[in-house]
Amino acid sequence: MRISWLKVLHDVMLMAMSRLHGFMFVTTITTYDDGNLLEDVMLAVTNISPKDRPVMESIGRKKAIQILHQWPHDTLAARSSPATLENSAIAGQAVNAPSRITNLTEYMTKAWSVSNSEIASKGAGVDDQFVYQRNKKMQELINGIEYDLINSTLVTGSTAVTRKLKGLLAAITTNSSTVATGTTLTEAAFNSLFEVCWIAGGNPRTVFVNSTLKKAITSFAGVSIQKQIAAEKKTMVEAVDFYVNDFTGTAEIVLSRDIPSGTNNNAIAVVDLAYYSTAYLIPIRDAEVGQTTFGKLGALEAECTLEYRAQESSAVTYGYNG
Repeated sequence: MRISWLKVLHDVMLMAMSRLHGFMFVTTITTYDDGNLLEDVMLAVTNISPKDRPVMESIGRKKAIQILHQWPHDTLAARSSPATLENSAIAGQAVNAPSRITNLTEYMTKAWSVSNSEIASKGAGVDDQFVYQRNKKMQELINGIEYDLINSTLVTGSTAVTRKLKGLLAAITTNSSTVATGTTLTEAAFNSLFEVCWIAGGNPRTVFVNSTLKKAITSFAGVSIQKQIAAEKKTMVEAVDFYVNDFTGTAEIVLSRDIPSGTNNNAIAVVDLAYYSTAYLIPIRDAEVGQTTFGKLGALEAECTLEYRAQESSAVTYGYNG
């Protein structure tokens, strides 16, 4: 077949001209050549970060009126016989006055900043980046409150030192213990935690554990673990177990992401929820902030503490390896 050199020269010139103008003439348009295609981005953001806060959701909520939150605490004399000699003289007996228990409120914040240009720009799944970031910071703040309600230790604070509340684990002192390295949680040891609370007068019906000790509890060989049945669906609810102990009856086993974990560091808390509350000096809210840049600055704040009116009603043990 004879080749027309004039046609070849014509095609080469057209190709050169098209490249100069940013175009490419092709016989068939494919996705590899088409610069007009839209991006395929789902208009929704996926975020599965945990937002469960079992302690905050289980205990009460109260109002604090200053950073030093206090409450009185009293006890009865030890049980003994009150037998008295007939017609004996009346004499005063030993008495004790209520003591005062205290905790400090902790000031907590989350802040974020978004430029005006970013706010005006169209995003995939996020119409308003400022509002979107606020919602995220709100969840982060609540997660942080849950963490400190469990793990924080008391810090008095100063103008240069951040004040910290005393959390659940640090508050429980009467029935607090640490097991030897390498100790495995047994049903007998678990049952004894309810016993010490009962002896003190407590009636704990909730157990906060991490995933490691949750598995240890549900693997007990006895018949004291009960699965919850959803009556309306007649289905097994695997997320919640109930342990029937010898002293306080049925106790709910609740998974907590903030209970200490790790080999020889796992903790378990048996809690009488009736005596615990979160006391807020400042409820979770938007804080007032001034503009310092050509953008939008936002902040959230809260101030609260843990009220533990009878810590001896509960028990905590540290150090199990599983």
